[in-house]
Amino acid sequence: VVSTQSTWGMIPLEEAKDAKREERKRVLSEDTLGSNIKNAKYAIRGPVLKHARFLMEKKKLGESLKFDKFHRLNIGNPHILGQPPITFVREVIAASLCPKLIDSDSISKDARERASYYIKNVEKGALAAYSDGAGFPIFRQAVKKYIEARDGHPCPLDTIFLMNGATDGIEALLTILIDQESDGIMLPVPEYPGYTFLTVINKGSIVPYYLNEEKEWSLTREALEESYSIAIVAKVIPKAIVVINPNNPTGSVLSRKAIEDVVKFCYDRNLLIIADQVYQENLYEEDFVSFKKVICEIDSPYNEVELASIHSVSKGFMGECGLRGGYIEFHNIDPDVLLHFDKIRDIGCVNVTGCIAVEVMCNPPKKGVNSPEVVAPVSYTHLTLPTNREVQISVVAVPLKKK
Repeated sequence: VVSTQSTWGMIPLEEAKDAKREERKRVLSEDTLGSNIKNAKYAIRGPVLKHARFLMEKKKLGESLKFDKFHRLNIGNPHILGQPPITFVREVIAASLCPKLIDSDSISKDARERASYYIKNVEKGALAAYSDGAGFPIFRQAVKKYIEARDGHPCPLDTIFLMNGATDGIEALLTILIDQESDGIMLPVPEYPGYTFLTVINKGSIVPYYLNEEKEWSLTREALEESYSIAIVAKVIPKAIVVINPNNPTGSVLSRKAIEDVVKFCYDRNLLIIADQVYQENLYEEDFVSFKKVICEIDSPYNEVELASIHSVSKGFMGECGLRGGYIEFHNIDPDVLLHFDKIRDIGCVNVTGCIAVEVMCNPPKKGVNSPEVVAPVSYTHLTLPTNREVQISVVAVPLKKK
């Protein structure tokens, strides 16, 4: 408290102003930032990308360089590499956000019907209103049916949370999971750098485990046990393991046996599994087997392992990175924890365009049900999709393995 009078031991106002001028420091500076912020690194958008942008600007200004083209390989971003968006997805979004288009012949009948269905099943047709923290039930129902069809096991609606992309879900999950620096998150090496960044931001400890390059980047129980033991010696207690399957960046795909080994390891060590499955649509040699399916079908007591599964519209056959749509499905999670997760989701709102993209991903047009124009096939030998309505919305194969 300052005053113009020096009573009760208070500092005179003019004197206080002088002291403030002399001692004032910035509230936000490099010195005042938390160590977790300064130590966090997101390699995907790090110094290499910054230097590339610098060179690109030089190229635009006409400066001669030793190369003619830039290829953006720092991040999975299909559209920036020339893959056009799937027309049906964009038409459904357009008609949903601009209902006048539902009466227009400028977009396909199927897209107009899908948009009309959304509007009729949301309170007062207000698709752009604030949704529940978990997202509008109509979109979550599509995720529920998709998971149940994929795995052959029930998926309660209250275990599904729509997210603003997979990263949003990962960040929310690590927020409730990490409480102190001794809380460890087991991460694969090599890995998607977002997990490292978000673990550090949340003041947790990274516990790396190493994939076997000589055996097609396979994951072994021995590698997991070694990593876990090293963490314990360092007084870090692993609480969860991240498994990226299919793996980013190696493209390796876990066999069912490998998934079972991970599940058994997590039961023995009391770990939550975070299954990053955003590339599950990109398989071209084998059928995808989810962690949820394996846990549901493995023998007791291993079927009690806790699981959080993540999927996104940014990868797969859609590549809609900028729409920010994804979901988390929880399995074997304490209902009270789901209430707390819902609580931290309530402070924000999942975006409607991302939710629509998720619904279309989980509920694509089907042959014999929808018009041929929206389910015509696309060649497996090319990544470039046609720009008209004749697109395949069910699967596009994208080779990931080194061979």
